Amino acid sequence: MEFNSFVWALYKSSPAGQEALEKHPADFQKMRSDKLSADERAAEDRVQDETQRWCASKTVNNAVQARQLFETFVDNNEEVFVNIGPVSLAFHSTFPAFFAPYLFTRRFNTFQAICDTFGIPLLPPPKRPQERERSIYYLAINDALQEFRQLQGLTSNELTAFLYDFAPKVIAADIGQELPPPTSVWFAIGGDPDFEFLNTATVSNPASWQGNLSARRGDIVLMYRKAPLSHIESAWRIIEDGFSDPFFFYHTTIWIDQCVRFPPIKIKELREHPKLGQNGIVRRDFVGASGNRVPTEDYRAILGLLETKRFRSSQLLVPASYEFEGAARIEDEEDVEKKLVEPLLKQLGYQQSDWLKQMSLRMGHGERVYPDYALLAKTKHGDESAVILVEAKFHIATQKQLEEAFKQAKSYAWRLQSQAFLLAAMEGVWLFRIADGFSLKALDHFTWKALENPDQFQKLDLSVGKRNVTKRH
Repeated sequence: MEFNSFVWALYKSSPAGQEALEKHPADFQKMRSDKLSADERAAEDRVQDETQRWCASKTVNNAVQARQLFETFVDNNEEVFVNIGPVSLAFHSTFPAFFAPYLFTRRFNTFQAICDTFGIPLLPPPKRPQERERSIYYLAINDALQEFRQLQGLTSNELTAFLYDFAPKVIAADIGQELPPPTSVWFAIGGDPDFEFLNTATVSNPASWQGNLSARRGDIVLMYRKAPLSHIESAWRIIEDGFSDPFFFYHTTIWIDQCVRFPPIKIKELREHPKLGQNGIVRRDFVGASGNRVPTEDYRAILGLLETKRFRSSQLLVPASYEFEGAARIEDEEDVEKKLVEPLLKQLGYQQSDWLKQMSLRMGHGERVYPDYALLAKTKHGDESAVILVEAKFHIATQKQLEEAFKQAKSYAWRLQSQAFLLAAMEGVWLFRIADGFSLKALDHFTWKALENPDQFQKLDLSVGKRNVTKRH
């Protein structure tokens, strides 16, 4: 959606809007900092006070001077990017006409969603090693926000209310409250600074953590606590997809919640276990383990260890995508193609010569796309066709992911006059037929576990078009 002046006017006249417009940015910062430890709050207050004293002796008359001043500050202070919240708040408080407060600490994904939703152009963030660039990236954000503010005729206070009250409510309305089933299990590491939080964490105690970009909402996290404890002692659920945050030291971020504690499993027990002892992460005492995927067999071994400690492992979920034979060997989208899709096509009676991988296809305006698998394809320019298409993804765990993959494959299917198309992922396969109008409501879904059953396999009918396929199991 674009910025709607009428909706915005209604918001400003509402009690909630009026309350937000009266708040100073520091009030929004305080709402977030209430969730920080006393030491963290004190550190942020110190950074903000020191920055504000530095700004107080400076003069800014235009946007060019504002940019130069911020760059000078970055060049005279280390790791500004990890303190961008209090730093930007200090710059905003001193020069409100030229600097917007950035208060999305560990929430860059939310900020990106706001920009995408309301059409605020945002440059890609720098990579992790580029620390100065990560600090300077605030200026790119500030430029985008100032341009948006001027375009929409917002005051500085209105921009703040928009960013930290109005827009987050719009974004939150699009996110379901119930977590989807897990698709993977991951390791996370808690060091000495985290012990206070981990000791007191409850079932409803969200926290940001270093993770993996492939981590998905609903996934499971096993928390390993460093020495002197050196043990795994809790499981968590990921409540937001993994994302990169240029203002988080470790860059890659996940949010976790719903802590379930269990009897500690010591590193010694892990090393001595016949299966877990072979895990490279265990052998190196979990050094660099945060964000690593837990292999299927290892997760089941951990559940087995918990059973020996009289903990009911049924309290912990097992991802459905771990249930089928060979799941442990699937690590990415390429594995889905090579180890799941291609064996399935051969099982359905197709030969490798029957499909074309990454078929080059023009979709208008010079755009070129590449369907993953085109079966029984014709490639003559202007007369391209394929009887069946297959699009592979690593995970299709949510309705949103299914809809996105469906739209992509459906556009290819119409362009190539296909009779059917398949979506394939760790969660199984989805079959769509032209006879049903390629409708998302008229689909057949099969898990890989189900397809191990001959009766279920017979229902996956791809004998369409020019060939009668002899199905084998």
